[in-house]
Amino acid sequence: MKTFLIILITLFLTSCVTSQPQWSLQKYPINPDSELLDFPELDTTTERNLGDTLVVKGIQTRGIAFKVINEVKYGDSSYIKYTANQEQFVSYRGVYTHKKNGTMLSVECAQGFRYAYHSAPFSVYKGNEVASLSDNNVTICLSDTGQFIQASSMTENIFPTKIFPADSIEKTTKTVRSEASFKQELIYNGRLGDGLKFIYREFSGDMARPAFTQDIQYDLNTSNIIGFKNVKLEVISATNTLIKYKVISNF
Repeated sequence: MKTFLIILITLFLTSCVTSQPQWSLQKYPINPDSELLDFPELDTTTERNLGDTLVVKGIQTRGIAFKVINEVKYGDSSYIKYTANQEQFVSYRGVYTHKKNGTMLSVECAQGFRYAYHSAPFSVYKGNEVASLSDNNVTICLSDTGQFIQASSMTENIFPTKIFPADSIEKTTKTVRSEASFKQELIYNGRLGDGLKFIYREFSGDMARPAFTQDIQYDLNTSNIIGFKNVKLEVISATNTLIKYKVISNF
């Protein structure tokens, strides 16, 4: 019985989403800015333990975003709920035009928000049950009226009457740091006498390629500046379990 109820609710939600759109959309994609970063920053003193990565390049992505800062709930016994702390980059600006009356609505929109739909309890043979569904690809738009409203991610429809409470969503700047798809790293492998040992590795995606894993060793009696490929480090101090250093240049 519960499965039957879920199917009915799914059909209902699908019919709402896939009904003939009343609006047309002229859309202009927006891409967040991305840049390569050095980790750690150059010329800063850093400490790492045995087995830690000493130097690596990463990607910083930064852009305008919308964030759900307070839970949003519509309805009582049956309701839709957006949980707080969801944050998505603004992915497009555009103009929605109503197909019948020509009303125009300028917006900027972010996709990928989630809500849960909870139905009221239904009487079944063995008591009351609650059907629950979710949508992981909801679009939220900021209109030129200053209100956050819901749009469809599947069609070019927008719902100007579905207004989020003023204190529930904010426009902010989102910053995400991630590793590059091709990664080079230098790992501290301890000290033996005056020799410092390191492991150099290359990754493509999440896979370490054995042919590009190499053990290297440097003699501190020769110099406290060590280098491999484009990397140069100034070693300030080192034990068998800890190294203090500055990055002069990255990969």
